[in-house]
Amino acid sequence: MNLLFDLIATQPIMGEKVHGGGKYAIKIFLELMKSEKPGIRIFALFDSKMPVDANLTKLLEERGGVLVDIRKQTIKEVIVNNQINRCYFALTHNIGFNFLELLDIDCETVTTIHGLRDLELIPGVDSLKYINGLQGKLKALAKIVLRKRLYNKKYSYYSKLLEKAKIITVSNHSKFAIKAYYPEYKQDINVFYSPDVTDIDNNDEPEETLNERGYYLLLNGNRWIKNNLRSAIALDQLFTENKELTRKVIITGVANKNFYLKHLKNPERFIFYDFVSEGFLKLLFKNAFSLIYMSLNEGFGYPPIEAMKYGTPVIASPFTSIYEICGIAASYSNPYAVQEIKNRILQLEDPAIYNSLKENGLNRFDVINSIQKSHLESMVEYLCA
Repeated sequence: MNLLFDLIATQPIMGEKVHGGGKYAIKIFLELMKSEKPGIRIFALFDSKMPVDANLTKLLEERGGVLVDIRKQTIKEVIVNNQINRCYFALTHNIGFNFLELLDIDCETVTTIHGLRDLELIPGVDSLKYINGLQGKLKALAKIVLRKRLYNKKYSYYSKLLEKAKIITVSNHSKFAIKAYYPEYKQDINVFYSPDVTDIDNNDEPEETLNERGYYLLLNGNRWIKNNLRSAIALDQLFTENKELTRKVIITGVANKNFYLKHLKNPERFIFYDFVSEGFLKLLFKNAFSLIYMSLNEGFGYPPIEAMKYGTPVIASPFTSIYEICGIAASYSNPYAVQEIKNRILQLEDPAIYNSLKENGLNRFDVINSIQKSHLESMVEYLCA
């Protein structure tokens, strides 16, 4: 069998060098390269206009695989010329061509739907707060005004995808979201948890120096879906009300810190980073007092379980897949309620509660990690069957 693997998913997306979907695709590709299934030849699709990880292409070459440039052939030519029997795409967006065109080609297509965020969570006026610049705000406002039309377009897109492709998803939440939104869909949906990506070998040594210890950590500060402003406001109010709370706050992914500062009365307690390297992110997880993760929507949700790996307690939203992954190992809060977020933060000052979350988190990581390893092997078996 000739298997086409979408390596484009591992390349930068919208200028973002490192992204969750990319790490997901890398881990699956690495496991595929380790497999020794007889009669399987791997073709890897990439985009020559973007950087590609040389370690991945080297592994492909060593395994006798073929690297295929989407810039030199259409997707139909790639499939026909190489007699591809099955295609696998870790992402269905930003892959260099209209993905739905692929579904009309005589080739079995397997894809991962990480979640139905576009249907489950429609952006409202609140999302405008996170957008920098007038042009960006106008674009975001247009999406809000046209949200019904955009919803219908996305609903139709997934409907066609479900009709034509075999579906893998990354959590039971995402599986049953598909069944809830598309009750007519009766095909099997394979659930393979997103693999652990914290152990991917890399030489990404942090350029930044971390001088802080025991801080509250918030991630992806420029994305409204991650809902960090409410957490920042909750912390800021606690700093004003409780002088004995002396910890600082680190927020990553903040391109314009003024967006936060105008809401804060204790700005000196907040440290902002824009993009951070993978190596530095690991340092942030290891040295944090707690991760506060009030995300409004996740298909799987890497950050909480990554924090638990290092024994860092987690306060999280219970929405979508987060409770499924974190179980009783996290403290949960209504992500829209600042007062409740404050309540959970204060609870961490109780040593018994803090140590219980720390221990439960370490145990939960082991449980989920075991499932991830088993599911990764099963997924590669499925792709090569």
